[in-house]
Amino acid sequence: MRRSVYDRAIAGELSKLKLGEVTPQRFKRLCDEVKEKRWPAVAVHVREVVLLVFHHAQGSGLDVSNPAESIRTSAIATFEPRERAVSPSEVRAVLTALDHVAAAATLRSAVKFVLLTGVRKSEFIDATWKEIDFAAARWTIPAERMKAGKPHVVPTRHSNGARHGRAHAPTAVYRPCPLRR
Repeated sequence: MRRSVYDRAIAGELSKLKLGEVTPQRFKRLCDEVKEKRWPAVAVHVREVVLLVFHHAQGSGLDVSNPAESIRTSAIATFEPRERAVSPSEVRAVLTALDHVAAAATLRSAVKFVLLTGVRKSEFIDATWKEIDFAAARWTIPAERMKAGKPHVVPTRHSNGARHGRAHAPTAVYRPCPLRR
């Protein structure tokens, strides 16, 4: 994604300049143009990419000031927190539609797993077999991979019985795949 942001929004404007020529004013102007032409989130990504490029340059021993440090993210864009959740009928519609998508079965299973568990794509992709407890039907994501910095337990067995007040009857166990060993 960073490469795409660089190619589409940064390269044309900044790639021919020396690092010292990228002033906070010029950079803020670029962010404002990107925000207007593309989306506020893309402009925030532009700031992050430029911030990282200058951090790398500084870490390599170059004595340059970072124009992205002088511009706060909130000066580029602010975002309202999302308050809407996907409804059960919407989840059902997606799960039903997935059965009719021309895609590999493993991809359809992965999308279903992520949708049913609510985990982030990176948490799913970076999963390892040792995190899965098949007997207990749970997946424990270690703290170092969680955004909140705390381990997170994800149930991997769903039960219609639980929804209707009956005892948990074991049903399909979703096995994330592929997992690194």
